[in-house]
Amino acid sequence: MGNVGNIFSAKSIGDFLKSQRRGVGAETVYNYLNMLMTALFAHKAPRYDVKGKRHLETLEKYYLTDHGIQSAMLGYDDRRLPGLLENIVYVELLRRGYRVSIGKINNLEIDFVAGKESERLYIQVTTTTADDATLERELKPLMSIGDNYPKCVLSLDTLLGGNVGGIEIKSIINFLLENP
Repeated sequence: MGNVGNIFSAKSIGDFLKSQRRGVGAETVYNYLNMLMTALFAHKAPRYDVKGKRHLETLEKYYLTDHGIQSAMLGYDDRRLPGLLENIVYVELLRRGYRVSIGKINNLEIDFVAGKESERLYIQVTTTTADDATLERELKPLMSIGDNYPKCVLSLDTLLGGNVGGIEIKSIINFLLENP
C-alpha cells in the first residue's frame, strides 16, 4: 500500500523479505498480489512501450480500488500525495471504461496510457505545474509521442491551465468533474 504510484518489482520485495530471514520469493509475492486483485482490492497497470506498441512483462504498477484503505492502514502522509493523486486518476479512468497502462517511451515514463475502442489518451499526473522545472519534466514524455491522440497534464493547481504544444494542462478537480 505504501508503494502506490511507484514501479513494482516482486524480486526486490522477495529479496528484502529474504534479508529479513523470511523465506518468501518473487513467485509468492505475485501469488499474494493475484489474490488481492481477485478480491478487487488492487488493480495492475502493465507497462506499455509506446514506440514498440506492445505491453512489457515487468515493472508494472499497482493501484488500490479504494485509496481510503491506504490512509486507514498507514495514516495520512504528505509524501504519498503524488501516488494518491495517480491512484485517484487511475480509478477514474477505469470508471470511464478505459483500459489503463503505464507508458514507456525510450527512457521516459508516461503515467497513463488509456484506451478504449479507437480512442487513446495520454495523461501525466503531478501535484503542481507552478514551477517551470516540474512542468518541463511532465511535458517531456508527452512531447516525445509521435501520434495525434490527446495528451494531458493534470495537477492540483486550480488557477493554472492552458495548452502547451497541443498538450492540455488542467486541474485534476476539473478532470474529475467532467461528464465523459
